[in-house]
Amino acid sequence: HRDLHSFPTRRSSDLEGERDLGLKASMAADLAEAEAATGMHEAALAHLRQADELMEATGGDFARRYRQQVQVQRANCFLDRRDPKAALHVAGELLKGSYGKLNELDEADLLTLAEKADVAVGDYPAANEAFQRVAEIHARFLQSPSDPIERQSIAHLYAEAFLQQTEGALRSGNIEGALTAWEGYRGSRPVNGSSRDRPRVGGALLVFAVLPDGISGWMKDNSGVEQHWINRERTEDAARRLLVLAADGRNSGEARKQAEVLYQELLAPFQQRIAKDSELSSEPIIAIDANSFLAEIPWELLASAKGAAVFHRYSFVHSFGRSEERRVGKECRSRW
Repeated sequence: HRDLHSFPTRRSSDLEGERDLGLKASMAADLAEAEAATGMHEAALAHLRQADELMEATGGDFARRYRQQVQVQRANCFLDRRDPKAALHVAGELLKGSYGKLNELDEADLLTLAEKADVAVGDYPAANEAFQRVAEIHARFLQSPSDPIERQSIAHLYAEAFLQQTEGALRSGNIEGALTAWEGYRGSRPVNGSSRDRPRVGGALLVFAVLPDGISGWMKDNSGVEQHWINRERTEDAARRLLVLAADGRNSGEARKQAEVLYQELLAPFQQRIAKDSELSSEPIIAIDANSFLAEIPWELLASAKGAAVFHRYSFVHSFGRSEERRVGKECRSRW
């Protein structure tokens, strides 16, 4: 890392003197990777174009496979340069087979890239279509015996696809569809359409998802779904502080202060609806499902924060999706 910025300069001189076309193409692609990592996107794209032309001149099956990899680098470079339309064009050519047939995992990687680019340009139907195909491919690989490291890598990509799908649906205004996509991820299987299941009268489901561009909160009750965007910076800071303070146990005043911040960010947006629901049953209950750093919040402290009297009638259930159970492990789950 220390020498990364000097790497493009050193390798450029090596590249000029190389006569073997295949090796020269490989050097150009390596150079482009270093340039892209340092934000030199134009230089990286120029070297990727050079690598592609050199490999095309060598011919053969290996050259076609290598050209696929170079084009994937180009697409990612365009995406990093905030040119999603160019990234989509390159990905589209690869998916059409212009550089040879793709295996399924390569196809899934490209579709994940295309999904990000579709979200960036606001083409949410196309992003949803890409997501469905990615989820289908990854689910099939996760259900079959394979190398543990490969499974872990696929599981990470599978999760990323769900995050993009959820955020894309939210940005397009499909609040219930976004919640359905998220519930599919939390249940470790994709769900098509929008879920019509509703909690019983007096019951509510609160879902909090840490997404690439922020935190989404949903409340689902017997009458429908409500959604709010939540400030990530304030929420994450207060959550980290509260966990430390709650574990220490010596500064209850500061812990209450952080709990009140989290209450205002996470629960207050739904307070009126929750108050109304609490009047419909003698035994109201709230189920909370949250991911990432929100999964470890002691929600009972938030429910007793100043101004949160509306929650005193409720029973709380804090649940983990199967995807989150794998992340937090037995130690965290035992706290609840």
